[in-house]
Amino acid sequence: MTVKITYFVHSITTDNESGVATGTLPGELSEEGVRRAEALKDDIGSRQFDVVFCSDLHRAVLTADIWFGSGVARQDVRLCECDYGDMNGGSHSFKDSMTDFVDTPFPNGESYRDVERR
Repeated sequence: MTVKITYFVHSITTDNESGVATGTLPGELSEEGVRRAEALKDDIGSRQFDVVFCSDLHRAVLTADIWFGSGVARQDVRLCECDYGDMNGGSHSFKDSMTDFVDTPFPNGESYRDVERR
């Protein structure tokens, strides 16, 4: 039996547009994000998927609801964004030095290795 996995990311959020690292905060799709998700809806929705999973973060749930229909996606906390700890909701300027957090957790957060294990 072959398992085929297709990975999609959530659409654009207000935080993406303003340079904020949302991390494990819920996030909200921007107007542009909703427009882009709607534009992809027919293409994605016309494909056959046996099951759809998304993180439990609002931005991911809303994107999945637009693409596949409300409540279709199964939410799984393990698919959640990296917990940037004290940096959740702050500037995403640290992303220039993301390699600093591969093995070392963000202050009061998790490392990318932690995310991988999750």
